[in-house]
Amino acid sequence: MSTHNNKVSNPYKRQKNQLKNIIKHDTSIGIEHYLRILLSSIQFVTLGLLVKYITGLLGGFRLRKVGTDVYMLINLFFPAVVIYFNWYNSLFICVLLGILLTETFLYLMALVFLDDVIASTASF
Repeated sequence: MSTHNNKVSNPYKRQKNQLKNIIKHDTSIGIEHYLRILLSSIQFVTLGLLVKYITGLLGGFRLRKVGTDVYMLINLFFPAVVIYFNWYNSLFICVLLGILLTETFLYLMALVFLDDVIASTASF
């Protein structure tokens, strides 16, 4: 990722390039190939990519990093908060919880099936 002059790359362009690479140069065949294309395509509509884009516009690489980490912590702890405060009776909370859990599941699947095209994180 480019950090020259605090400019960050556009996550949507990077995702588009990743999808193009999977379509054109992927050696997997059959269901795995289509699953890789699907997982890469779904990333365009996730809240995580939107958070990366907005925080990158607002404050560069460091704010993008912090914003993404905060979003992932919310994603992780929100289900426990919902259960603890008995918020599961609200339709809005249940829909939001479903969206966040689905995104987390898809992200984990992408880590498994797209490990060769996903850039390694700076945290490690």
